[in-house]
Amino acid sequence: MVSSHRLPILPSIDDEQFLGVTPVIQDARVDPEHLSRWVLGALYGPNPYRSLLRRVLWSQVDHCIRKSARRWQDVSEVLSNHGFFAEAMIWDRHDAHFWAELEVSFSGSSLRLGSNLRAKVRGSFCAESRLLTASCPDYPMGLRRLGVGAPPVLWQRGQPHAGPWVGIVGSREVPEASLNFARDAAVALVNNGFRIVSGGAVGIDQAAAGAALGVSGGAVLEFLPRGLDGDGCCNDIPIRLWQLSVRAPTEGFSREAAMERNTLTYALAQATVIVDARNRKGGSWWGAVSALQRHLGPVIVRDDPSQPGLQMLIALGGVPIRSPEQLPELLTKARDLGGLFSA
Repeated sequence: MVSSHRLPILPSIDDEQFLGVTPVIQDARVDPEHLSRWVLGALYGPNPYRSLLRRVLWSQVDHCIRKSARRWQDVSEVLSNHGFFAEAMIWDRHDAHFWAELEVSFSGSSLRLGSNLRAKVRGSFCAESRLLTASCPDYPMGLRRLGVGAPPVLWQRGQPHAGPWVGIVGSREVPEASLNFARDAAVALVNNGFRIVSGGAVGIDQAAAGAALGVSGGAVLEFLPRGLDGDGCCNDIPIRLWQLSVRAPTEGFSREAAMERNTLTYALAQATVIVDARNRKGGSWWGAVSALQRHLGPVIVRDDPSQPGLQMLIALGGVPIRSPEQLPELLTKARDLGGLFSA
């Protein structure tokens, strides 16, 4: 299925804004993988027309570019020939090219900015906020289990790290016992070669992330429910912290972004530990239920008889665990045998 909806008339772009911005690969033959990165970045990255596109078609767009396009100037024709008329129109916008070249990590690319753009660029995008497309080598492989639901682009800050990843998540307002469980679980996992995925929220998420970063060699991946330059974000982050977001850098928090963040956390992690969750309430509960329903697991649940929410998640299929010390052995056995981690 291709996008064939009618487009509104796009607003005109002041060409004076883009003086000096020229695609450096326009006339050269380009590796299809590199060209695909550029196209995905231009279409689904920070251009003002991405809302006109059906994001679930990104893998079809990626396929046709890899198969048929060899030069920058081929892209528009290839997209149109495959029925992606909205995508072709957006690609033809000069500013889409500009944002792709600015944001996508691209080997051998360069950018010559007009002087009147430099202040705008510095004010809109942090220098460390780079676009990571589904064609990039560092794109998290675990997200591909979402199929067309995987985000075609992610903004990243920090240095990518390899897994294996284990998520540790839970509610914001929790008793000290829950925070201690999260910290102990993170330390035990890091000491046994695992790395931690967090949603970046206060409470369980931040407790686990902080404990992991406090261990020598510990690394954390945070999925944020807002842009990397949004409210509450900091440019100065620990060297072993890798932050990802599906939102453009200046976008603020939203409930929709938080729910998508939850799905991405479960999909990327090879297992996720639920430390605390209210019964039938809140993002921790509904995120865990969704992960169980979609088999984004396994979902490991702290077995605390005093918490009805956790007991209900166990009843729905969560793997119960009483002590953080049990986690490394459980996960290592599963990984070695191909059990919990088998796709």
